[in-house]
Amino acid sequence: MEKKDQTLEEMEKDDNSHYQPVLESADATPVYKQIGDSVSMHLNIYYPKDHTSGDPKPVVIYFFSGGFVQGSPIQWEETCKYLASRGMVAITADYRVISRNGGNAINCVVDAKSAVRYVRETRCRNAYRPGTCGCSRRFCGGLLANR
Repeated sequence: MEKKDQTLEEMEKDDNSHYQPVLESADATPVYKQIGDSVSMHLNIYYPKDHTSGDPKPVVIYFFSGGFVQGSPIQWEETCKYLASRGMVAITADYRVISRNGGNAINCVVDAKSAVRYVRETRCRNAYRPGTCGCSRRFCGGLLANR
């Protein structure tokens, strides 16, 4: 039988060659959190076509999966594009993971809270209606979305 899952040791050794914190297809990629001098956490924001700041829409924020060890915002790129095409503001957030940034799962939770706080406080340039911000996820990203 073919082995499909990675062990923790294999994930920690991941070379992160697939990691993309900033997605070229995103309409906006603001830094929501700066950690020290070298680590910037980005949001990749997809707006509906012809969207204006005076026309607020519902928003959803996606957190990638990877067991807090690996992962990339690119996991949600196509979903975000689709939701934007259907009239929503869709966001995929980057956050610290063990294989790239050291640390622990607590850092992941703290970053997720910072991402949601940034979106709520800035309303991403008045792109969404207050009270319509939701979070979604897969696997360990689920823990982040539920915080």
